[in-house]
Amino acid sequence: MSLNDIFFWNTNKGWAVGEAGTILYKGPPLDVNETIDLEQTITVYPNPSHSILNIEYPQELDVTGICLFDNLGRKAIQFKEKETTLNVEELEHGLYYLTISTTKGEINKTILIK
Repeated sequence: MSLNDIFFWNTNKGWAVGEAGTILYKGPPLDVNETIDLEQTITVYPNPSHSILNIEYPQELDVTGICLFDNLGRKAIQFKEKETTLNVEELEHGLYYLTISTTKGEINKTILIK
């Protein structure tokens, strides 16, 4: 389905109708005006780190959760949603996986703690 196939859509209700009245889409609300590449939008540095991780993202991006997992998938640290400086100096050396949740999706970054 492309935008050319849609005769009418309702972004609040999550449906789109084709020219003949056929429902072409029914699901989560469509957002045709805004797509975001979280990989390009969220920056985490330095990597590797030994004490502090910094997160940079646009102010208008709504971050809903930040969590660091160890290499076995166990939650190592849960941070506050809007935190941009993460203290990791208490962690053991090794690979960790940082998950940043937003209202636009989730991003995962591999982090090395030295």
